[in-house]
Amino acid sequence: MISTDAALSRPFRLYASESGEPELAHDAPQRTQVLASVPTLARKLTGADYAALTLIGRSGQIEQMFISGMSQAEADKIGDPPVGKGLLGLMIPDGDIILVEDRSRHPKSSGYPDTHPPMKAVLGIAVEDDGRHAANLYLANKPESGPFTEEDSVSVESVARLAATALENARLYEREVRARHIADESRSWLQAVISEARVGILVIDSADGSILLSSPEASRIVGVPLESGMLPDAYQSPIRCFAPTGLEIPYEKLPFSETRSTGKSSGPLEVVCQRPDGGRLPLLISAAPLPAGGTRGGAVIAVLQDVTRLKELDEVKRDFLSMITHDLRSPLATIKGLITELVPSLDGDSELHSDIEAIDEEIDQTIELVSNLLDMSRIEAGAYPLDMEIAHLIDMSGDAIARARRSRVGMDREVKADVPADLPALFADPSQLGRVLDNLLSNALKYSIGPVILHSRIDEGGGGVRTSVIDSGIGIPGEDTELVFDKFFRVTGGPRAGRGAGLGLAICKAIVNAHGGEVGVNSTLGEGSEFWFTMPVYKNTITDQN
Repeated sequence: MISTDAALSRPFRLYASESGEPELAHDAPQRTQVLASVPTLARKLTGADYAALTLIGRSGQIEQMFISGMSQAEADKIGDPPVGKGLLGLMIPDGDIILVEDRSRHPKSSGYPDTHPPMKAVLGIAVEDDGRHAANLYLANKPESGPFTEEDSVSVESVARLAATALENARLYEREVRARHIADESRSWLQAVISEARVGILVIDSADGSILLSSPEASRIVGVPLESGMLPDAYQSPIRCFAPTGLEIPYEKLPFSETRSTGKSSGPLEVVCQRPDGGRLPLLISAAPLPAGGTRGGAVIAVLQDVTRLKELDEVKRDFLSMITHDLRSPLATIKGLITELVPSLDGDSELHSDIEAIDEEIDQTIELVSNLLDMSRIEAGAYPLDMEIAHLIDMSGDAIARARRSRVGMDREVKADVPADLPALFADPSQLGRVLDNLLSNALKYSIGPVILHSRIDEGGGGVRTSVIDSGIGIPGEDTELVFDKFFRVTGGPRAGRGAGLGLAICKAIVNAHGGEVGVNSTLGEGSEFWFTMPVYKNTITDQN
């Protein structure tokens, strides 16, 4: 059965048994146990004296052989396994079954070693798995036994299919084992990275909000031990989050909650986390969706960054800025007063009068800059409390329009309001909301020559009131629209470049956010801009406070 002229000296595993299945180790893989039973089953179905199943590796070499009808000692004496250059080389996947009555008369047959048991009739079939020649099943009879029949061929085909199924199942199982091993390693690596991260990391199940993974830094930040499997009630109830202005933020407005509901990235959001021990920690929270995997419907990864050190540095900067601006206000006010007294005495000198007016205008701009710097530092320090009351946009917009028309940039300009009188009441600080309207109107008047419209309507999407200041001016470059509300940002391209200190819109954003609203801009370069903000209506605000 194993010819010497077609053999290759290489180590391989040989299992043999004279009476039944080869004897295997008690912990042998199920694949090995099934394959070891194939030759014995083939012998029982055909009455063959010998049967063997050879497993061919990816390299084309035989790696294992299971023999039935021959003792282990007899099999070990035969020598090296065949390499398929003789009679057995005729076996190919999807080819005909080899059915030979006398192997010695076949032209492909070669001489067998003296230690090989005598055999005459041969029956063989190739086994395919995963698109390759994976095994050979062949049977042999002693010279005194008869030849194999067509019925024997049918039986061997069914046994070969069993071997193919065993190989396929084993391959799929090994692939799954490898995948699980890789997944376990990846999870271990991910957990190691998370554990060593300098920021708090939470991975939350999108379906029920339970914690899948968490970092030690996340537990330290929130002051609550965060463990896998914890549900939202367990880790949310001890913690409260506030905006820098002091307004409490509902959990559904936090980035990880928004990402759970929308499936989109959210944040970074600046919050102050109040822990169970009463301590407060400034944080930046960001969240992003993770794709669904396995049986899960996806997850959310949240990053919590402790910005205490950054806040301390900001506080030093604000204190310095506040001190400088405060010290500048007094001399600027004195200069303004002296110029005001000087103007009436210059009626006869038009050139000097023009110079004094230019100085007066520059002093006004400098006073505005100093006031904005001081107010911005107070807002960021939380020392700019809101005096909230029931207010109506129709009243605030009317006052703002009147102030805009009296201003230097608004004289002889068309400034009008489109604000319905029946808009819902707001719960707001009228003076601060009026300042937002003043800044937006002044901004529109400075950078346009056409009409400026203040427009308010119910915000159908958000349930509050949306107010817009619309102009037909020079517009804003597209790359700058996302940044115009940042502190000290100034437009880098177009006619607006280099103008202003970049604080007016930042103050507007801070005031609106403190009221629980949002700001934004829609602009087309060369056609105009719409600066807008939203405000919650009175009943919604009261509900939020409760």
